Amino acid sequence: MDQLASVYCQEARSALDKGLSLTAEDFARAKSRMIRTLSSSDPVVSTMGILVDSDVIKGLPYWLDCIERDPDGAIHAAHNESLPWRESFYEYLTADWMSVPRSEHVKYVAGPYVDLDRYLISLSVPILVDDDFLGVVVADIRLDDFERMLAPLLSKANFDCAVLNADNRVLVSNSASFPVGELVDSTKLTSIPCSDVGWYVAAI
Repeated sequence: MDQLASVYCQEARSALDKGLSLTAEDFARAKSRMIRTLSSSDPVVSTMGILVDSDVIKGLPYWLDCIERDPDGAIHAAHNESLPWRESFYEYLTADWMSVPRSEHVKYVAGPYVDLDRYLISLSVPILVDDDFLGVVVADIRLDDFERMLAPLLSKANFDCAVLNADNRVLVSNSASFPVGELVDSTKLTSIPCSDVGWYVAAI
């Protein structure tokens, strides 16, 4: 994700250094790199995309390009109805995974949240040129896939434990007492950081 965001940054910088206005083509040139990134990502990553902020591209209020991976590994253009921002670009412009990187210039993980009939986690990395925010690279993970990946590890613990996000919500645990999405009082936890986006493992 960091490397992909860097590629988009380089494409944008190349145009800006020439005194040119950014166009959709400047971002579209990295499409093949995004496809390779999704293809080589862990299978739990189901969707990936670039989402360009409002009015970054002259003449366009927004721009996005998203791809998704089928269970058999095939990658194709994402179906709009399957995406968290499916109804309107205003939805993604104000979503946490867009607004936090815009305001704080940091990576962000949103979720778990319900999209249609499933829980998702969305990871976003800002695209920055000379401290100017252009947009984000986003990847979606289905929470049930995330749970299946981590559950075997948590099951080895002989005490109740969980992985929680920066908002102290449970992402996955080995205890029925702490279901996914539960908001936990962090003062009662013994925790160890496990990521650079505020996630941590806690004994509960």
